[in-house]
Amino acid sequence: MAQLNVDSIKSSFSKQKDDTVKIRLLREAGLKYEAHDKFLAKWTFTKAIELCRQFKLKTEEAISQNHLASFYINSAKWDTAEIEASKALTLAKEVGSELNMAKSYNIIGNSFRRRSKYTDAINNYLKAVSLFEKVKDDKRTAQVYANIAAVYAETNDSKKGIEYGEKAIGFALKSGDNDAIAKAYFNTGAAWAMPDDNKYIEYYKKGIPFALATNNAILIQQGYYNITNGYYQIGLAKGVMPIEAALYADSSKYWAVKIGNPLNNFYANNINSQIAIARKDFSMAERLLNEAWGNLKEDSSNFTLRIYYSTLSKLKYEKGDYKAAYNYRLKQDYYKDSILKEDQLEEIANLEARFQTEKKQDQIETQKSQLKQKSILNYFFGSSAAALALLSFVSYRNYRNKQKVHQLKITELETEKQLSATQAVLKGEEQERTRLAKDLHDGLGGMLSGIKYSFNNMKDNLIMTPDNAQAFERSMNMLDNGIQEMRRVAHNMMPESIMRYGLDKTLADYVSDINKNGSSKIEYQSLRVETLTLTNSAAVTIYRIVQELISNTLKHSSAKNMLVQLLAGDNVLIINAEDDGKGFDTKIIETSSQGIGWKNIKSRVEFLKGILKVESSANNGTQVNIEIPL
Repeated sequence: MAQLNVDSIKSSFSKQKDDTVKIRLLREAGLKYEAHDKFLAKWTFTKAIELCRQFKLKTEEAISQNHLASFYINSAKWDTAEIEASKALTLAKEVGSELNMAKSYNIIGNSFRRRSKYTDAINNYLKAVSLFEKVKDDKRTAQVYANIAAVYAETNDSKKGIEYGEKAIGFALKSGDNDAIAKAYFNTGAAWAMPDDNKYIEYYKKGIPFALATNNAILIQQGYYNITNGYYQIGLAKGVMPIEAALYADSSKYWAVKIGNPLNNFYANNINSQIAIARKDFSMAERLLNEAWGNLKEDSSNFTLRIYYSTLSKLKYEKGDYKAAYNYRLKQDYYKDSILKEDQLEEIANLEARFQTEKKQDQIETQKSQLKQKSILNYFFGSSAAALALLSFVSYRNYRNKQKVHQLKITELETEKQLSATQAVLKGEEQERTRLAKDLHDGLGGMLSGIKYSFNNMKDNLIMTPDNAQAFERSMNMLDNGIQEMRRVAHNMMPESIMRYGLDKTLADYVSDINKNGSSKIEYQSLRVETLTLTNSAAVTIYRIVQELISNTLKHSSAKNMLVQLLAGDNVLIINAEDDGKGFDTKIIETSSQGIGWKNIKSRVEFLKGILKVESSANNGTQVNIEIPL
């Protein structure tokens, strides 16, 4: 059907003259189809860009490129949106179009915000709002202030969120644009902490009529979802879930399905799951959470993972599985900490302060010009003294800098030497494992198989008593078990399946084999690991880390259950391993008495330039978090 529509549109546009009118009509068609047919929308935006390049219309190309970038934002393709908006920004700078530069900065800010990179988001938003104010575009100024309010809401700075939200509402009402007004009310509502009062719901309800007037499905679903969340929070506080929660949840789900976006579907499934938990309908809650996890496989961020684990923790708690609830709460806090790192919040504050400072730059420049009118003679003597002092200071600073650079070079060389030594040890270890595995499989394995074959032939030519025959069969079974154990050891020493099937499949098979033979139950989960591109060395090293973590748990923890997760992000691979065993004192890991297993794990994590974090205590199980940069 989509192809027929594309053919129809191609035929329609082929009859029109190639000019700026056609380019603008293509863009308008893209905006029309964006909410209903993404295939058609992408085609029209791309075609408009092609025509702009054909006629070398850089301003029109920048506009079209920004439309395509916005399309990718609405399609939850954050990385691609940033790339396309950066192309538009380059074009806008070349032609000096401040309006299109501002649009690009705003889109780039949106892409960073959706990936929880709040410092970069604020940086681009402030650049955008400065330019929009300069060209007196009230509508888009309101939209960017609303985006800034959303960042502060997501980083739990309610005061700043409300401040920027009210700015957004003022500019939006001044512009009279329904889309801008709805977003301003929504993002201001998000900044109000729940369940302090009804301000949260009040602002979202004010925005809903304006959202419906735009017929923007994404915006409408956002409003209904957050009103649902407001009533849900009130229900938790009062102990009785209001009927409004379910009604608005149905509306949120309806618009999410209509949009077909994994992120919108995640939010809708998650809030419906929370309401089901409150009503003690645990089977429904679990089904909705499974759907939410499926949505996250297509689009996830630290922010959405934090929400998912929060709901999962609530479900386990209400079902009486307090250990699982506690472990999932730790995961929720882990992703919360990833979002709210102090240095990131401080940098956001610094960016805002820098923005406010730049707005007063004209006053500072005026003061500087007044100071220049002082006595020439005093200026001369003062400058001479300052120059002498500066020369002395620069000389001393250069000397100190040379010392620092020299020391840094020494430290860097020592680090490189240590890493090279670690790499050599690990490489030698893998080579020796490979050699031993081949000797076991080809040498001892072949010998044992030959012995088994000879015994089988002997059995046919011997006359044995029933007792001797039974003893012979037991010996043959022991020989079979020995051959299987030898093959298992050889496989663990040299996991060839990594090269054949990849890390994800190999780990899944490894865990499955352990579950068949062990008393502990191990669950393996992965997210986007199958699409990772890793070197053989890195893949084997990660496999060894997980293997050692599982081995430690099986040998020492007395755990009944273990969960192993591999989560691949944009620039990092996260390994989570947790068990319900007896736990241990983590100080042992930092001392010389640490076991060989932990030494191996630490050296491999350091080899991959990763970060290792272990949390454990007596009778509270163990949780290991490892971050490996990609």
